[in-house]
Amino acid sequence: MAGETGDTYTPSTAQSGEEYYFVRIFNNGCTTDSALAKVTVQSATAIVNSPVGATYCQNATATPLSVTATGVGTLHYQWYQQQHNSNERGTLLSGATQATYTPLTSVVTTTYYYAVVSSDCGIATSTAAKIEVQTPTAIVTQPANLKLCHLEPTANAMRVVATGDNLRYQWYDNGTNNSNVGGTAIAGEVYDAFVPPIHTIGVRYYYATVQGACGTVYTTTAARAEVQTPTVITLQPVSTIYCSGTPITLKVEAIGIGTIKYQWYYISNNTPRILSGKTNNTLVLSGWQSTNSYLVVVTSDCGVATSTIARVEVKSQPTIYL
Repeated sequence: MAGETGDTYTPSTAQSGEEYYFVRIFNNGCTTDSALAKVTVQSATAIVNSPVGATYCQNATATPLSVTATGVGTLHYQWYQQQHNSNERGTLLSGATQATYTPLTSVVTTTYYYAVVSSDCGIATSTAAKIEVQTPTAIVTQPANLKLCHLEPTANAMRVVATGDNLRYQWYDNGTNNSNVGGTAIAGEVYDAFVPPIHTIGVRYYYATVQGACGTVYTTTAARAEVQTPTVITLQPVSTIYCSGTPITLKVEAIGIGTIKYQWYYISNNTPRILSGKTNNTLVLSGWQSTNSYLVVVTSDCGVATSTIARVEVKSQPTIYL
């Protein structure tokens, strides 16, 4: 062994195995060999396979984490948990002293687990395994029934409230069937809220499916969307000519949803002015001496309609001279 000419020698421990050494002593031309010295370099404790992370739904049964290691003598295990991705300074898990450990899934959280393995020849630490416990998918609030007005833009929407991670939605049109089975998927309606179309008067039913990272596909109950008849004036007030002092009646007829309400106005300087108390579908004019124009605003549960302007022209009564 080149260069090893002293009375001591430190053998290498770079590789495991057995080696034999002796020293040859030279003195005045004579040599003497020492007895053989056996040096055994044992394998250090080593991690062969670290635990592998996984994702679970809350309260699901977890697959045990496993670590595989080699070492000399009896292997000893201790598992730790950590709140971030690290295999240092974790919290010791009491009683977790086997080669496997089953993580808890009762709390929605992310936890990292690692194992420390010791033997007669040192300590080795596994990498950390990420265990993510996710919120199970569940529908919390079902979509509500809606009443909408025909062709009247609205922000009223059916809405589903759900819990879970990475939620995905799909709304379905089920026509006049009050069911959450057999509907037709509505293209592009993939959010938690949906505004039903208002083009056709009538009743249709809609429902949504919700799918998250945890669990199967969940389906809401069917919600009823009723597109109602808007407020419509079917008979407009008619312009007319009458003699002063003669009563005249302007009349409007309308259809709508719920209670129909009327408010008459007269026109002054091209601006409608309210006629206080004139809230019937007829307006009786009597004793008026001047020409005026009138309109009526009709409201119901489904919108507002304004009549055309009716011009009432007043003619003076003829004067008789004796």
